[in-house]
Amino acid sequence: MNAIFRMLAIALFTSLCACESPTSLTGDASTPSDVMSDAMANAPSIERMLPAEASGKIGAPVDVRYLVGEKLAGSSTRLDLAFIPRVAATNMKIEFPATKGVTIESGNERAILQKTSAAEVYRRRLAVNASKGASVRAIVSMEVDGGTFFSVFVIPLEAPTSQKTSEVAQP
Repeated sequence: MNAIFRMLAIALFTSLCACESPTSLTGDASTPSDVMSDAMANAPSIERMLPAEASGKIGAPVDVRYLVGEKLAGSSTRLDLAFIPRVAATNMKIEFPATKGVTIESGNERAILQKTSAAEVYRRRLAVNASKGASVRAIVSMEVDGGTFFSVFVIPLEAPTSQKTSEVAQP
């Protein structure tokens, strides 16, 4: 029964993704569109970034890391994201669904990476305006060995105390 439900959920997710006109990106994070190149400018090191939690069970073989950055113009906050596939894959899609209490002001264009390499870092930078305690959701789907896998990652917008302390301690 769970297998049938999972297949139906994947089919629904895939059909919903096909409704939009995607922004295609190459698999090389150092050269694609403005979305990726903007994220590369002054990108934080992976070691400084925190792991995002995946909701649910087994999903896409990808790690997502984040760093809540400084306040931008108005009430927006910079959010740096890194997507790190654990295996080579095709058609890796990164999307940010509408979430209550969160407005993504820039960087939320859907990305499709035709080919990804294991352990290579693919970055995004968002400008986010959110109510207190809100989280950004990132949906990552990818095709691996003929199957499609997806995960929903929860990214809290309030930096944990340990992150705030470590940023202050570093020069």
